[in-house]
Amino acid sequence: MSDPSLAKPRWSLRKKLLLQLALLPLELAAVELGFRGYLRWKGEFYSAWRTELEVRRILQALTSRLQTQEALGDKGLSVRKPVELVHPYAGFDIDQTAEIVTEETTSVKRGDSSYDILLFGGSVAGHFEAFGGTTFAQVLEADPRFQGKRVKLWLHARGGFKQPQHLTMMAYLLSAGIEPEAAVLLDGFNEVALSLQNTDFGGNPLFPTMAQWAPLLSSTYSDAGGVETLEGIRERQRNAKSTSELVLGWGLHNSAVIGTLARGRIVRMYNENYDATQKYLVSLMGSGSHPVFSGPKRPGTREGVVQQAARAWFESSLSMHAICAARGITFFHTLQPTLHDEGSKVVSEEETRTGSAPDSFRDGVRLGYPRLRALGEKLRVQGVSFYDGSRVFAGRTETFYYDNCHFNKEATEILAEEMAKQFLAALK
Repeated sequence: MSDPSLAKPRWSLRKKLLLQLALLPLELAAVELGFRGYLRWKGEFYSAWRTELEVRRILQALTSRLQTQEALGDKGLSVRKPVELVHPYAGFDIDQTAEIVTEETTSVKRGDSSYDILLFGGSVAGHFEAFGGTTFAQVLEADPRFQGKRVKLWLHARGGFKQPQHLTMMAYLLSAGIEPEAAVLLDGFNEVALSLQNTDFGGNPLFPTMAQWAPLLSSTYSDAGGVETLEGIRERQRNAKSTSELVLGWGLHNSAVIGTLARGRIVRMYNENYDATQKYLVSLMGSGSHPVFSGPKRPGTREGVVQQAARAWFESSLSMHAICAARGITFFHTLQPTLHDEGSKVVSEEETRTGSAPDSFRDGVRLGYPRLRALGEKLRVQGVSFYDGSRVFAGRTETFYYDNCHFNKEATEILAEEMAKQFLAALK
């Protein structure tokens, strides 16, 4: 019989828990190092700052449409992002336009010390003003023809705008009494990509972007299924916002494990919301039978839709040129570069990873950009100052794009400098 006095002492539950707590940091560190080692084995390297950028970018895209009240911010109207409202001429616009137009009717007058340029386009044109506007202005001001003049860009680009919204917005601004020296239009992607997406939602390709316009008219639809879908969209927006605030606010994205899980969760909610938004918009528009959204009979093929959209782009540019010419305003039109336009750039691995796009966007660019380039030549023949900027990044290998159509400050400055040179060359 064994001696009981020689038996090993048993650990109490309390001691076991304390030991587990003491070992927890080491266990977590081991998991973290093991996961980073796994990523390196796969040829990937975790970056906390890239994860933060991606989370913020995806969150912005996820909450920028069908906004919930939470998106307005805790401090109210003074700090919130612009809210989209129905506009009588452009379909929709931001709620700050009334204040902007009020200022410009007194500030934008020909003959004073500034050279005022109205800038039109979609979100890429908006980023152009923010990241390349200074470069564009400096190149112009260095030219002897601008001696003593301060070049000022007045932003009227709106995310999701496409022709003929730029045309109608220009007509509205000029009718309000705004008197610029020039108007610059930077567009092309939205015309072919969002027009095709409109038809996928059951809308008309020439109507305003359905993802932004249709929800503003949601009072025309009250089906319980649509309301339920909309609530699911809003719930995912709230969950994504709270997840990002927790992870980024506490610096948890510095962990490869937590950062990767959080990014995957937000990406999943983004994809779910994209599908839900499409379902909501289709139901909102009566599956394409609602006359407010369907409009005139549209082409039955994707090629036909893109052809119609490209023609609208051409005709609208021609009309904007004519409107400006009748008033002595210089009009300058640039076709913007975009990621999925084959040959426009050497696509980096990072751009491949972050540049995913729905089929409507890819098909729109593939089918549409060759047409836009050809029509741009026709615009030149008819007297329009047109610059094909779609190849401005050709041969470049750097990572410029951070999604399927938007590019960073470095790339924007490259485009701005070239646009300014082309603007000066076309200036009469």
